Amino acid sequence: MATIWRIQQTADPKFPYRITLESDSEVALALRAKERWPGPKGNVFCLREQAPPDPDEPLRSWSGLP
Repeated sequence: MATIWRIQQTADPKFPYRITLESDSEVALALRAKERWPGPKGNVFCLREQAPPDPDEPLRSWSGLP
């Protein structure tokens, strides 16, 4: 039961990244973020995703880390 941290680029100009934690192929946590990694201050502004992405929304994977 490995948990995977996945970063995807979205088409949303305000929150261009989707960060998910997935366990057993199920999304445990999904966030929309302004940056894909913390800056010098160590913060990333993000919002919890309220609904799964639209099937037509293009999502480009950046990484998947165990």
